[in-house]
Amino acid sequence: TWIWKAEGGMSLYAFSLGQIDGRPVALTGGADGFVIAIDLADGRAVRRQHVGGPVISVHRTTAGGIIAGTRRAIVRLDSQWSLAGTAGVHCREVLSLGDRHLLIARSDHTLELLDLTDSSSSPA
Repeated sequence: TWIWKAEGGMSLYAFSLGQIDGRPVALTGGADGFVIAIDLADGRAVRRQHVGGPVISVHRTTAGGIIAGTRRAIVRLDSQWSLAGTAGVHCREVLSLGDRHLLIARSDHTLELLDLTDSSSSPA
């Protein structure tokens, strides 16, 4: 049974699940550089933030923030979706390993594991 369909203004490249104010949402990232939270109950966009280039990954932190990967950067948004940090990292794909680590696949076919809690090496 069809419930809702979100379309128009979104160029979906990446998505994951999360919560905003206790409500389940789909976190989407698009070619337009926007991360959008879509309420799963009704399909409405409830939050939107531009993070730069095309978004290739989007992950929710346990504190309610967002870590978004673009082709040229890792961007961290706080729980209110304000910019909390950014770092230039060339990525082909980004996988979150919880709040602490990111696994980065680069276009030169190498993998990098980043520790987000170490300020000397943290990308965001």
